[in-house]
Amino acid sequence: MQLPPEALKKLFFVRLKRGCVVKAPVHFHGTGDTKEKFLVLLNRDHGAMDPLFFFVTSSKLAFFERNLTMKADAVFIEPGTLQFFPLRTVINCREVHAFPKVDVEELAGQRRIEVVGDLPQAMVAQIDRIITASKLISVADKKRILPSGPASP
Repeated sequence: MQLPPEALKKLFFVRLKRGCVVKAPVHFHGTGDTKEKFLVLLNRDHGAMDPLFFFVTSSKLAFFERNLTMKADAVFIEPGTLQFFPLRTVINCREVHAFPKVDVEELAGQRRIEVVGDLPQAMVAQIDRIITASKLISVADKKRILPSGPASP
């Protein structure tokens, strides 16, 4: 059954929730490359919020494992823990990637983005602790991401 783009967009956003993992093409401005990546949704209110915030995941771990600072700002997922990550994977919690909601809607209407699963609550809580302590993520972004806004220092 072929659904119209507007219906696909609505279905996609109904399934979207904080801590879900989506697979989508991501353009990296630094290299000019576009790659299929797994992204973790961060927004506490993705329905009303624009842009949508994500952390990027990677199965290339050497850089994170060698650098203690990078390792402290990352969540490692062992193979077999989550079916959508067959390889050891890292969630890079140092850099928030913002995507305009209209761009995500367009990808959904074209069937180029999909929700592949949800992170366990314990993993989302670990990400929240990293975000709360982060000096790299702005207070404004923390307010849009964290369930109750950032804790006072």
